[in-house]
Amino acid sequence: MKIKNRILLIIVLTTIVTPAWSLNEGGEVLFVAGTVTAQRDEQVLLKRQDLVYVKDEITTAARSRGQLLMKDGAKIALRPETIFRIEEYFLAGDEVEQPDGSVVVASEDSAVTELVKGGFRTITGA
Repeated sequence: MKIKNRILLIIVLTTIVTPAWSLNEGGEVLFVAGTVTAQRDEQVLLKRQDLVYVKDEITTAARSRGQLLMKDGAKIALRPETIFRIEEYFLAGDEVEQPDGSVVVASEDSAVTELVKGGFRTITGA
């Protein structure tokens, strides 16, 4: 009986912890031509349908381009030799992790990005 309870506890904890990972999703990669990377804990080579996260620093190499579809429907096209940061990106009703680790429900939409270098175009979403 104890083994069944432990297995059940592991399953429950896994389903509770998994959504916390998705709290920080900003969008996904629609298109990549050349080399496009995201700096997180480590540098990740991005490809089509990869997720991008809040706090990612996305870099396009020379002669490279990328296009993102953000969670609010906005499309962002990154030009060659661009460094673009996703500082904050959430919709009203999303669970948002605070600096102290607590989680709150957002009362309004918020999108804060930073163009460090290069260029981009955007078509806003919802």
